[in-house]
Amino acid sequence: MLKQSLRLSTILLSGLLLFTACEKDETESLSPTDAKEALLAVDAELSVELENFSNAEGFKALETLSLLTNSGSIFTTARVKEARKNPNTYVRKAITNFQHMISEPSAASRAQGDEPFNYDEHRGVYTWNPSIEDFQFTAQSNIIEIRFPTEGSTTNNAVFRLTDYDEVSTPLGDELYSATVIEATIDINNVKQASLSAEVSYRNDGTDEPDFADISYFVNPYTLDIDLNDTQASVSSFSQYLSKGNDKLIGWDLTATYQGAKIETNITKLEGNVQLGSVIFNVVITPPQDPNSSGDYNDFINISVSVDGKVAGQIVWVTEPGDTEPTPYVQFNDGTKQALSEIFDSLGQSLEELPIG
Repeated sequence: MLKQSLRLSTILLSGLLLFTACEKDETESLSPTDAKEALLAVDAELSVELENFSNAEGFKALETLSLLTNSGSIFTTARVKEARKNPNTYVRKAITNFQHMISEPSAASRAQGDEPFNYDEHRGVYTWNPSIEDFQFTAQSNIIEIRFPTEGSTTNNAVFRLTDYDEVSTPLGDELYSATVIEATIDINNVKQASLSAEVSYRNDGTDEPDFADISYFVNPYTLDIDLNDTQASVSSFSQYLSKGNDKLIGWDLTATYQGAKIETNITKLEGNVQLGSVIFNVVITPPQDPNSSGDYNDFINISVSVDGKVAGQIVWVTEPGDTEPTPYVQFNDGTKQALSEIFDSLGQSLEELPIG
């Protein structure tokens, strides 16, 4: 399985070009000392959580199933900078990889992609046979079950159960058929360790790309939510958040407003937020309309940084000597500055190692 990394520069440095301020009024302020301590604490805490997520049994099991079925990872979370151009692509990729995951074990799967995957016809138990390195149909069932070994196991100790599945014809896009409903779980040694719930619809504009998606991955004890709404004529929104219980650990959301066709040059406003635990980067961006403008990010990107609802500072962009691109700094309430990459050093390393994205 191809492993892609979520880099700190992707989530923060590029992400800060895409988001907007929250509606909440923030009246309390943190001292520079308290703000720095809080940011460093979040860095340490989240780096541990991300490592635990990537090592969770459910996550590893889905990785193994992807490898055994020769399908790509269904954890196709999007890089912020790329997602602003076409978030639909990432939803499409996750759904397509899942379709390959369930059709590969079935001996009667699609011949050449020209027939739909009939869920009812494929009900049964498919078991991994290590001697032939393939799946075999082994029993009747009222659902689709795929039994396979997790990493290091000598037995088929994991069971993937597909309890609901539907798809529609999408001949104008990359796939002739695309999933619209998915409900699946993975048990390891009879304990639920992962699940997937998805609802997707597609637009009919010559691409058949998704225009709505509500996707939720559960990897005990974490949940990764991905949401897309591209059904309105002039507004698109896309978000992804990793949570543990009711607490959001890390994620972002964005809403783009367009004037005319939905292309990047027609964006009139970008708004949303980047969240790292208790730290929220609130931003509003209004791209300059004057082609002769200076191009200084500080002129049209307004970013505030809060910790637990208290103002910690703001983002300023500084072009270092010898650099062509500006570097984002946190400017604390006393005017002192520190580079984002220095503050979130540990978290940046963990994000690079996380095999999703």
